[in-house]
Amino acid sequence: MSRYFFHLWTRDGYEIDDTGIELEDAEAAYLEAFYSAREISIEMLRSKRNATRYRYDVVDCQGRLVHEVLFAEAMGQPLAKNPASGFVASASRGCALASDLAREIATARQNLQTCRELLAVTPASVKQS
Repeated sequence: MSRYFFHLWTRDGYEIDDTGIELEDAEAAYLEAFYSAREISIEMLRSKRNATRYRYDVVDCQGRLVHEVLFAEAMGQPLAKNPASGFVASASRGCALASDLAREIATARQNLQTCRELLAVTPASVKQS
């Protein structure tokens, strides 16, 4: 079992999942994100909101991107295939950059946690020198 984190990209920003879920493998993580995206999309449709630009970045415990799950894809909507559109190209690039940044932040948080754990077990005599 491995821990997977489901960072959520919305129109309002990027929400980091600090807790994650223990799952069997990357395939199980994809399915979890896919069905969760579908459920959230349905709830948003009921309240007359649009989730087609939302996505999950599924990240493993090492901070590596395992899957990108687009809510539009989970709802069975065709994805834009015209890369000539400047907006689509810019949005895709922006999403990729945000994903890279989220991975770096997750790695930094893990490193910080490791440092805190090491400091907690370090004898006081070593800390003072």
